[in-house]
Amino acid sequence: MSYNERLRDARKAKGLTQAQLGELVDCAKNTISSYESGVNEPSVAVLNKMMAALDVDANYVFQDTDNSYRREHATPSEIEELVNPYRALDKAGQELVRAVLAMEAARCAGQNVSFSISLKQE
Repeated sequence: MSYNERLRDARKAKGLTQAQLGELVDCAKNTISSYESGVNEPSVAVLNKMMAALDVDANYVFQDTDNSYRREHATPSEIEELVNPYRALDKAGQELVRAVLAMEAARCAGQNVSFSISLKQE
């Protein structure tokens, strides 16, 4: 898949029209269309704006055809919503989050899971 197709897919995944993305990055709808179809290429500045608006990184856009990078690395919005709050927790809170994640991963994998946890106040 080409980078322009990945940009189009990322736009659609965000639920944006070409016109809406154009408004976010200060381009006309026709310009976004030409980028997605491969007729024209965005400048580095516009491409950076597009990646930020679509919450994707350069690795996704240019290389990551199997999405392995996105499975292993947090996106900017995931860092903001998940990683930063996790880092603000104390050790007991982080242990609880890890326990819940392990339980949910096992549940989603079809395993019958129960757990208990005792939290120590530090």
